[in-house]
Amino acid sequence: MDQSICDRRLGPFVALLVVAIALLPWPVVAQETSAAASSGMTPLQLVARGTEFVHGGNMTIYDLDVLSYFELHDQYDTELKRAMFEKSPECQVLVDSMKVLKRHLVSGRKCVVASGAKDAPWGGMSDYSTEKHGFYLTLGSNYGYSYFNARAPKSCYDFVFSSLPTRFLKGTTSDVLSSYAGVSAAREEFLFLSMSEETGLEVETDREKGHVVVLVMFNVTGVERVSFTYLNSARDYEQTTLSQRLLTTDSVQIVVGNIETGGIYFNKTY
Repeated sequence: MDQSICDRRLGPFVALLVVAIALLPWPVVAQETSAAASSGMTPLQLVARGTEFVHGGNMTIYDLDVLSYFELHDQYDTELKRAMFEKSPECQVLVDSMKVLKRHLVSGRKCVVASGAKDAPWGGMSDYSTEKHGFYLTLGSNYGYSYFNARAPKSCYDFVFSSLPTRFLKGTTSDVLSSYAGVSAAREEFLFLSMSEETGLEVETDREKGHVVVLVMFNVTGVERVSFTYLNSARDYEQTTLSQRLLTTDSVQIVVGNIETGGIYFNKTY
């Protein structure tokens, strides 16, 4: 089997885990430890214990879609080539490797990591609102350039977090693009994180140092097709109903922590 095929997709996956380990002071998949050993962990390590970090390509893993996951469509670019490849021992090896990934995907606690950086398109945090007493966590928007960028509400990396009480609010983008037809319906999606002013000041100060991280932890429960309304900015914000197959989740836990000290500012399960 051509090792480069595995490296093409598994290489970035391993690299992401290495980065996550460097940034976050706990194992990617934490093992059960004794109470004595656990007592030496920070609050952030304890809350993330037993989780596995995940990123993109999860729907292709769930479907055992070898051609998409390993980016082989260009190599097998005709129906006959694909049919012959799917009968080959090489394809079976790749399918077997994906079955292992799928077993990991649907079992155990999972975690998506966001930076918490101000104004990041997903997982970013606003400045502290003294009126509402908390931060707005950005979870995307209902518009974008072309349908390629379309994303169902409450979703990320092929997961949908239906239990999150998000809201669509008018953001600064809507004001800037107000001359376009249909833009009045453009909204940003936010999850409000309630915090005291004292804690909020700590978050803003530590975020400037690059120490703030947002964890979204959850269990995978199945798959469903989700329909949603999307505004295509490439067509003057034309409104279209789209649908996506997504992996469903439960016990969604949002944690805002400090990767330097291991402290926690916010921790809530929805």
